[in-house]
Amino acid sequence: MTQNDQWIDVPVDPGTFIVNIGDMLEAWSNGILRSTPHRVLNLSPERFSMPYFVAVDYDTEIKPFQQLLSSDAKPRYAPFHAGEHLERMLIRDFPYLRQRKDRRISASSSAGLDRPTANPFESRLNARAS
Repeated sequence: MTQNDQWIDVPVDPGTFIVNIGDMLEAWSNGILRSTPHRVLNLSPERFSMPYFVAVDYDTEIKPFQQLLSSDAKPRYAPFHAGEHLERMLIRDFPYLRQRKDRRISASSSAGLDRPTANPFESRLNARAS
């Protein structure tokens, strides 16, 4: 997706790997590296998508690296825990997990699962759409 919210096709190049930056790297870099809004459509037989996700421990606090902050560069995102963020995104994206979450919360309050499922890294996209 471009900065103008337009989806573009990435041409097939057999010698190329495409790497999408995620939310945690955006937070660590204080927005210098941007989380990539992307989608994968398998419309042709010559393209393969092989996602590989890397994440830190569940309880790791994600916040900008101190070296990237100064009087001019304040933190752009509130600190969050990696595992809770991943859970919120899974619950947001998979309806059957939302149903499970609702059942679990009604039975007993689960730490972190009763928080909103909005992704703060998508706010820049939502702001332009309105």
